[in-house]
Amino acid sequence: MRALDLRVRPLGRPLPRALGRDVTSVIEQNPDLLGAIVETAPTRFADLITDAIAKTSERASAIQVAQTLISVSVGLKHQVETRETYLERLSTAVDLLVE
Repeated sequence: MRALDLRVRPLGRPLPRALGRDVTSVIEQNPDLLGAIVETAPTRFADLITDAIAKTSERASAIQVAQTLISVSVGLKHQVETRETYLERLSTAVDLLVE
């Protein structure tokens, strides 16, 4: 869960909601600004989450759980206003998906 939290809070600080959307828009409209990291970072992140889950479950299941947790995390960023609410709801998702 800490890894998902850090994805939302780069450099350990929460981004203002509007700033986060603006940054996303700029990156989507200008993918060359960040180069290959735009494609490699999400894949690397998913691999790390999957590897962590696979330590206690089958790989195929770990892949599905990791994809679902990442989707939940992304969705929550657009639904909640505070880091505390994000963490609370993400924690619920982790509890439901990871045994």
